[in-house]
Amino acid sequence: MLTPALITLLDEARAEAKRAGHPLATPLHLAAALARRAPAAFEAGFGPGAAIAVRERLAGSPPPGDEAETVALLESAGADDPAAVIGVLRARLGPLPAAAPDKRPALPSGAPSSTPVARDGRLLARVSPDPGIGGFEALCDQLVALLSMRTPATPLVHGPAGSGKSTVAAALAARLQDSPLAASAVLCLDIAAALSDDPVAALDRALDAQADSEIVVIDDLQSLLSLGAAATILPMLARLRAAAADPRRRVVLIIDEAYRGRLEAIDRELAAATTPIEIPPLPPQLLWEIGRREGASLAAHHRVALDEAIVRLAASPRAESDRRAHPGLLSERLDRACARAAMRPPRRVLEQDLGLAATPEVAPLDARTLVAQLAARVRGQDQALEPVAARLALTRAQLDLRPDRPDGVFLFVGPTGVGKTELARALCEQLFGDERRLVRLDMSEYAEEWALSRLIGPQPGYVGYSEPEAWLTTRIRKQPDTVLLLDEVEKAHRGVWNAFLQVFDAGRLTDARGSVADFQRTVIAMTSNLGARAFGSAPVGFAAPEDGAQAAAREEQGVREAVRRALPPELINRLDEIVVFHPLSRAAIAEIAAGELERMRARLAERGYAVAIGDGVAQLIAATGYDPAYGARHLQRNIERLLLEPLAALRERELTAEVADGRVRWRAR
Repeated sequence: MLTPALITLLDEARAEAKRAGHPLATPLHLAAALARRAPAAFEAGFGPGAAIAVRERLAGSPPPGDEAETVALLESAGADDPAAVIGVLRARLGPLPAAAPDKRPALPSGAPSSTPVARDGRLLARVSPDPGIGGFEALCDQLVALLSMRTPATPLVHGPAGSGKSTVAAALAARLQDSPLAASAVLCLDIAAALSDDPVAALDRALDAQADSEIVVIDDLQSLLSLGAAATILPMLARLRAAAADPRRRVVLIIDEAYRGRLEAIDRELAAATTPIEIPPLPPQLLWEIGRREGASLAAHHRVALDEAIVRLAASPRAESDRRAHPGLLSERLDRACARAAMRPPRRVLEQDLGLAATPEVAPLDARTLVAQLAARVRGQDQALEPVAARLALTRAQLDLRPDRPDGVFLFVGPTGVGKTELARALCEQLFGDERRLVRLDMSEYAEEWALSRLIGPQPGYVGYSEPEAWLTTRIRKQPDTVLLLDEVEKAHRGVWNAFLQVFDAGRLTDARGSVADFQRTVIAMTSNLGARAFGSAPVGFAAPEDGAQAAAREEQGVREAVRRALPPELINRLDEIVVFHPLSRAAIAEIAAGELERMRARLAERGYAVAIGDGVAQLIAATGYDPAYGARHLQRNIERLLLEPLAALRERELTAEVADGRVRWRAR
């Protein structure tokens, strides 16, 4: 079993594999994670230049090994100390070849110097102001306001990997020059030096020697809390709590988004004593400028040709929309692409070097064609198919006025067994090529308010927080092109409805870890039996007899009134269409029965049966037990009872089903 610190290190190895475009976290990815989080210990264990050698090896083809081997290595380390992990890793990888010295020109990243300030034995590096860092003006204004208070607050800056956290200190130093704190200096704790020494003692020395006119920035806080020994975590948290409560100190904490929830779970007092500030995504134009500047420097280092079109592609939105506007990821993406291009002539960076999954092309959609395709599976509900197809044709043509919303938000209402769920499956097949991509949630399982945690995750420290794969937000982030089916939505708790309001309105949902799932390319279909009693009811009083159209209009109006009474107005107002399904006629039931028999025949053929279906079998299956109130659900029961149960007693494999004396009989051919 892995300790929490080793689990964190395994997560970082998986992140390294994801950055490199590899499917598995191999031991080499674990080495890259250690080189990033404990550079001093890594260089001491593998030698100078080892971190660069690891990066260059990852730029090539996927390294050998798998995640099971990585887990075994972590288990064999037997301790949370990075040195112990580096020891077993070195025994597995052997000595890494020394890489050529990094002669790249310094990039305007704003990262502080790695040379600690020697005065008073403090492990602090003075941060040089960098006014060229753009996109963080509002963030720095918030920091200055908090630090300028009579009792300074302690900001907790958080953001995902690659969002520019390491540049915050330099941007803050530049902003201080024209603020009430102009006389203050910004110092950054040297994490590598602190981890190579006693982390608690290093933190003590840094904070004890802090002057009143200095602001101490503790970047990569997760490194202190995850890669340090388990016995040092609680003492370090106690030091940080004391610093946050001391009105004489000005301290800024910076932590990776993935670890902020863990900090809250470990020390709620420290989390409550800080003011969280999220790093915003950069505007597209600013991200492009950063990519062009760093791309020129990287191309010069690798001696490759890098076109501006490739830089624009690297900075363009992709499936992981919550990570697209982060300069660190953009720089790594370009660096990796240049390294790959340098290994082959003519040393020009190509699109495939970026390692980005192709953005799915959104083909135009013809509403009439889609209706015909859906009608082949959903019988007797043509009036329900047309508004759905019209809405999807609009969004596929990118003509909708709110493109940030999901492609469609529909409420399917009507009696049971009339094709509501079948329409959702058919939509998934026609729009995305495979109905197995359907994400289905039975909302009767969300009748309690606490069930909301199954959608977005529980609070840190509760059961399920370490299993984000089961959350709806994780499933949508991995597969945004899908149909989300919310079955029997009226049975869900009102608190669950409220969570979906922002999904329907803004196409976004934030989980317990702060990660955002994007529903813009998702089609959402909800089903409900609300108003089913309106069908078949006669008008009250001495009104004149109704024809079929008048009765259908009255029944549909009754269903819509039932929906308005049961669902809150703010939910109904966010729906694109309320689609009413009517009871199935006998003719529609017979068509569905024929389709079910054809699917049965195909499944039997896979098991070695050669089955023919005679005339009248479908009509008998449809008529037996037919009730308009129950739709087509009796068909499968009839097929099993009248056809498959007798078939199970026969040895013959070539058979014909016929109707004789009002019953279905099998005849050997």
